[in-house]
Amino acid sequence: MAIPLGHHLLQALLYLKQFHRENGLVQVWLLVRHTNRFVLMTCDKPYMLYDHSSSLIGYRQASTAYLFSTKETPRAFLGFPGRVFLRGMPEGSPYVQLYSTSEFLRLTDAWAHNVQGSLVLPIFEPDTQNYIVVVEVVTTTYDIKLALEIDHICRAFQVC
Repeated sequence: MAIPLGHHLLQALLYLKQFHRENGLVQVWLLVRHTNRFVLMTCDKPYMLYDHSSSLIGYRQASTAYLFSTKETPRAFLGFPGRVFLRGMPEGSPYVQLYSTSEFLRLTDAWAHNVQGSLVLPIFEPDTQNYIVVVEVVTTTYDIKLALEIDHICRAFQVC
C-alpha cells in the first residue's frame, strides 16, 4: 500500500522544523489541474510556520490566492515557483524586496508582510525523476543561507 503524498509532505515539514529559526515559513506548491491547464498552487496544501507573527501568517494567506504557470508563454505568470518547476533548478534571494514585480510576482505582498529572503526548490520523485512538489522557504530576515537551506530541505525529503 502506498503512503499518500500528503503524509510524506507533512513528515518532511515536521523534520524541517528542527533546522529552522523562529522567522520562517515553509510552504508547498503542488501541480494541479485548473481550467484545462496545469498550475502550481499552495491553497489547502501543507505548510509550516515557524513564526506566528502576523507578517508571515499574512504572507501565507496572500500566497494561497496565487496560481503559477508551469509553461513559459507570453502571458504566463511564472514567479519563483513556476520558474523553478520549469527549469528544475533552485532559485533564491536573500532580499526579494530588490526584485521587480515581473521577477517576483508577490513583491507587493513581500513588502506588506516584511518578507525578505526566499528560496524555492523542486523536489523530485526518486524513481521517475518527475517533480512532485516545489518547496518555498521565506524569512523575515535577509540572512537566509541558501546552501544550508537546500541541504536541510533535501535531507528532509530523503528521510521522509
